Amino acid sequence: MMDRSHELFGLFVDQMASGRFYEAHESMERLWALYGYEPASPYRGLTQLAVALAHLERENFEGAQSVLAKARKILFENEADFKSAVDEVQRRIDRRVSSDAGINL
Repeated sequence: MMDRSHELFGLFVDQMASGRFYEAHESMERLWALYGYEPASPYRGLTQLAVALAHLERENFEGAQSVLAKARKILFENEADFKSAVDEVQRRIDRRVSSDAGINL
């Protein structure tokens, strides 16, 4: 299982870095499944981060905010190190919302 989990996590990172958020969500969800879909798992939180970015990409701003709030709760409770990742997703949402509204941040 360790090799498979490393493979899936590497795939997730590559997909996130290349902006393939839906695919990243699918990879992280497979990794989360390896650990039994634990509801408070950081894997769930990372899956939700990817979903928030996929919603943002489709200009579903409410969906992005909603899913990000769920990811934030899980990741902040599990690891302080995830805070910067969540904050970066929030900045991206804010920039896109402002851009669509014609507001410069």
